[in-house]
Amino acid sequence: MERERHQPENTKNHTIVGPEKIKDLEKALHGIYGEDNEMVQFSGEKVVMLRFIETGETQLRTMKAGETEYAFNVPVRESLPDKEFTDINDFIASRAELSEKYRYNDGAKKEITSPEYLNWKSTLITPDQLIVSAQEMVSEESSTEKRGETLTCTNCSGKKTFHLDCSCKEGGTVFTDLTDNKTIYERKKGETNPGCPRCNGSGKYDNPCPSCQGSGYMTKYPSLRIINEATGQEDSVLLDVASLVANGELKIESAFYERSHASGDERADHKYVIRYKELLKDRMRSIGIDPENAMSVSDNGRVLDTHFALYDEFNFSGNSWSKTDGKINKKNAKRTAKDILQDEQKSIAHNMAWSGIYSEDLKKSPEEIKKIALKRGRVINDENVTTEDVITIRQMRPVHEAFNDLLASITAKGYTLGYTLSFIATGEAGPSFYILNKNGDVVTQLSNEYDIRSSLENAWGRFEKIKNRLKPAK
Repeated sequence: MERERHQPENTKNHTIVGPEKIKDLEKALHGIYGEDNEMVQFSGEKVVMLRFIETGETQLRTMKAGETEYAFNVPVRESLPDKEFTDINDFIASRAELSEKYRYNDGAKKEITSPEYLNWKSTLITPDQLIVSAQEMVSEESSTEKRGETLTCTNCSGKKTFHLDCSCKEGGTVFTDLTDNKTIYERKKGETNPGCPRCNGSGKYDNPCPSCQGSGYMTKYPSLRIINEATGQEDSVLLDVASLVANGELKIESAFYERSHASGDERADHKYVIRYKELLKDRMRSIGIDPENAMSVSDNGRVLDTHFALYDEFNFSGNSWSKTDGKINKKNAKRTAKDILQDEQKSIAHNMAWSGIYSEDLKKSPEEIKKIALKRGRVINDENVTTEDVITIRQMRPVHEAFNDLLASITAKGYTLGYTLSFIATGEAGPSFYILNKNGDVVTQLSNEYDIRSSLENAWGRFEKIKNRLKPAK
């Protein structure tokens, strides 16, 4: 999609970011305490770190859940300039220093070099051994078509359904049926709601396995199809781990997570890094996509980084080594190279199993269900089991251009751009963009994603929807 582009009036714009610095701009968020406390303000002329403090006043907010509307007071915060930077490079450099101090303040070193540890490393199965095993597996296999082969669902172990406790017996439920004339607050823990439409008062209900849709199996060798959104070109690959490793299309590396402390204690965990993302990039090039500036597109048009569709698999091998108080402990998983490859095939089958179908979709006809699944990037069979993952790829402009254009477009309206780290889910946060007025007060949030590219592009989508409704900045 072509975006409007504004050339900054100030030719010495101190907030323009270059292509070599955009990744550093994302890293600069490390150590920032989130949108309620700290935010970076880009005005088109300067870069300022803002801090938010509570004024002691509150503001009435309302929230609607179903037919019920809730009202609550939230603290009013105001922004104060904390530090001004000479330019965007000055800001990035200062944050890099803080990030390094924060990351290594425990004095830990990265590598373990003791002879005992190095000897243990030499006993582990190497990537070269995995390649040899993969080639042997391919030569032993029959030439029959693998498409359509299945394996027992790794989530439900073939049981098809889960017999679950209903939430109504825990003192609360999403359902509001009051057959017993008691509210969820009056009902004791463990006492079921006789009018609960989920369990009918029994306290238990059966739920089909979400991975296999209650079929008891999943596709052993799912295929991946990618589509160039602009041209319609396609490419596909059968996700047969052994074959892909054997022919060199799928790279495997051996990696070690090592930490050593001043006390003398040391620990290392071994893992295999399986480069599915590189496989995806190769396929993208075959259909005319530059993988360094490309993103997958969801069914509602939002852009997501490609690692959400197919990502590098960090497969912990079960091998670990540690030294505590001078005592060495070694744990070596009893798996052969063939076991590792077969387990990875099961992992791929599990990761690709979700059909994109929700319970409310199952009320529709089989033809409609298949159309819904395809819209969400899945090809399913008659039992709603996924057989193919479909990813639509959009060619994007370079990330630094997206940032500079968004900043120029917002400042052209008389506002400034806010940038911070925002909460996504428990233990997870990501880059977030805001529209601020010149005083640093929040006007609206534009985006919040796991990475700067996704956040920027979805900020653009939000900005284009509201730009004509923005009141002239004071």
